[in-house]
Amino acid sequence: MRETLRINKYCTEIDWEDKFEEGFNLVVAGTGSGKTTAAMSFMENHHVGFVAPYVSVVNQVGRNYDVQVKVGTKTQDFVYTEKAMITSYHSIPRMLEMEKMEYLFIDELHVLTSFAGFIPKSVLNNFWDTIKELQKKHPGLKIVCLTATPHFIRMYPGFNFEKEYYIRAKTPLSKPKQIKLVRSTKDLLRTESEYLYLYPSKNMGGKQSNKYSGTYIDSNNKERNPTYQNIIDGLPPENSRIFTSTCLATGLSVVNSNIKIAITNWMSIVDIVQFSARIREGVDILYVGRNIPFFLRQRGLDIPILNFTGDFGEDMKLLNAYETYVSYMLHEFHFDDMLAEILFQMIHLPEQDIEWETLFY
Repeated sequence: MRETLRINKYCTEIDWEDKFEEGFNLVVAGTGSGKTTAAMSFMENHHVGFVAPYVSVVNQVGRNYDVQVKVGTKTQDFVYTEKAMITSYHSIPRMLEMEKMEYLFIDELHVLTSFAGFIPKSVLNNFWDTIKELQKKHPGLKIVCLTATPHFIRMYPGFNFEKEYYIRAKTPLSKPKQIKLVRSTKDLLRTESEYLYLYPSKNMGGKQSNKYSGTYIDSNNKERNPTYQNIIDGLPPENSRIFTSTCLATGLSVVNSNIKIAITNWMSIVDIVQFSARIREGVDILYVGRNIPFFLRQRGLDIPILNFTGDFGEDMKLLNAYETYVSYMLHEFHFDDMLAEILFQMIHLPEQDIEWETLFY
């Protein structure tokens, strides 16, 4: 069942206490609207697990909510109280240590499909198997999935959402005021003095950040990068030209920033939408370049048929292939006004389904 809930600015304006059912629930709201804050409020009176896709997101959540660090074997897990635990997707088996759990919040649910593009399916199956074990261990468990981009992940029938809530804000935050498609982003990188740029490859990101006197953030250098650490700590970024990988493009919020321009080349359409919302105050313009990275060059391939088998890892890889195909076809066969219109709909009207196949024929 889908329901639209209206707020002024923040999800915390809603009384969530009796909104969720046993099984999977979906909450769709924009970045900066307080989804995580609303989830964290359940920790005051309930036994709660909270899982986020990247350690970077877990770190930021931990800093924001003043949780204590517990060191795991591969990542850092956070324990908020004796009744709650926060982990990354990779460390979700740690949740089985909890003796009681009433709610499990899964942040940035859409990342499961992008994960499928670069991690073994065994990792995804481990994620899914752990959730099933948690459901068996904790009868009546309410699983609440959070995202701003449900457009592909909600296609997966395994979730079988009991409730879907779409949050419509009177004063939306973290959304670009304008979307402009350009033939190339090179002039923007050279002439603009402040921007957040999503690079298509590590090699290109490093070269471009040096060329344009920016700061380069990737998974290897982030821990010693002052700009990244400021972002995690909720401080203004040290550098006003930030070249970032998807580890920053999804989940993290850049706050207290004067940056008003976001720039990316054409890539996964979900990554573009997610990236556009990283600046908490919202950017004035999202520039999307029409130059397409090599990994989206799917010319000559047929559209993947979504025949799900129940093997979660394989099914996520299938959804990833479908999303990649759609992203390529939108770039290849549509005029700029159509691309901008679809991006606008995904950002501002996520409750609306898009019949992707009909766009190409």
